[in-house]
Amino acid sequence: MADEEQVIAYNILSYLSKHKEAQDTLEGIAQWWLLQQTVEQHLLHVKKALAMLIEQNLVLVLEGKGTEARYVINSEKSAEISKLLESKSNL
Repeated sequence: MADEEQVIAYNILSYLSKHKEAQDTLEGIAQWWLLQQTVEQHLLHVKKALAMLIEQNLVLVLEGKGTEARYVINSEKSAEISKLLESKSNL
């Protein structure tokens, strides 16, 4: 089995183990189950990436009362961000 199919097979089993009564069509599995698994896997990576950007002061955290944190670009770092993005686009 190819690597991609192994990952998908693992994700299907993982979903089924968490949702014992689950059943769906091929399209439903691809659209809903695997999408949910992908989102869950990416959340950790996104959290780490945001932490890195915050540490570098490129992204700021806005925290309001009773709301989740929101993330915005640090406009004071526009030139630095532009240079960073330009250097990465040449790779």
